[in-house]
Amino acid sequence: MKIDALLNQFDNQQPITILPCANLFEAALLLTRRNIGVLVVVDQNNLLSGVVSERDLVRALARHRGAVTEQSVASVMTERVVTCSRQDLVCDVMAVMDEKAIRHVVVTEESDIQGVISLREIYRAYSRLKEEANTDELTGISNRRQFMRALKSEFGRYQRHGEIFSLAVLDLDHFKTVNDRYGHDVGDEVLRSIAQMLESQCRDIDCVGRIGGEEFAIVFPSTDLSSAVGACERLLERVRRLSFRTGPQTFQVTTSIGLTCVHSKCAQAEDMLKRADVLLYTAKRSGRDRLVAASELELTHTPKSEPRTQAVL
Repeated sequence: MKIDALLNQFDNQQPITILPCANLFEAALLLTRRNIGVLVVVDQNNLLSGVVSERDLVRALARHRGAVTEQSVASVMTERVVTCSRQDLVCDVMAVMDEKAIRHVVVTEESDIQGVISLREIYRAYSRLKEEANTDELTGISNRRQFMRALKSEFGRYQRHGEIFSLAVLDLDHFKTVNDRYGHDVGDEVLRSIAQMLESQCRDIDCVGRIGGEEFAIVFPSTDLSSAVGACERLLERVRRLSFRTGPQTFQVTTSIGLTCVHSKCAQAEDMLKRADVLLYTAKRSGRDRLVAASELELTHTPKSEPRTQAVL
């Protein structure tokens, strides 16, 4: 991630500048009025001379007390300023700031001052960008990248400690028909509603993600196949009960689910996802609106309004 991406997150990129000859009272007034933590000190040619931070001013004001109008910014500013460009990597800039124990860095392009970023702003913006990178833009739940991290994390726990868990993949039935008949805006609303329902019905420790267009997945930590089957059957019923309105019309949707539990034949997390996908398509071929679940030794098939049946693979 580059500094440019962080700088673009701020409402006001243009730094507030002040001349070295300005007094401390003027500097303090600027910081207070603009609600900022640092001023960039420039000379008459608008070239960088240093920075003066809120901390610098507090110390100077305490030291000089009533003589703040007699003390210049030049007397307290930091002259050795660390600069970076918009194309520098955030991790590299943070490393330099940590090494030099500084709190602000000035962004420049040649001699042009582009902005000033504090260490706090870097951490805050960096955290926000990471969250956005891990979140599905439409539904607000984990995207495929973040979901795979969660799945691999659980698989690692299984390999290290034998901690069992289950994985479900859900796909909305005939979703293309929804988009074609009612429009993509309505289809998007269906996806958002499904995502919200899944999150509300799952536990805090479960991870719900959107891993494809109308495809969702759930990791159930510390959950065997039997318990996960019960959870997925409840989700099937919740989806059936959802009602969507467009104009005078209302409609319902259904979903198919493939569910698997981790076992010794799984070499990696991706194997579980492939297995769940196979089971999902088995559910689709069996008539949709149903759950097909399997561990290493057993198959559980739960169609709508029919009793559950089991068969050994």
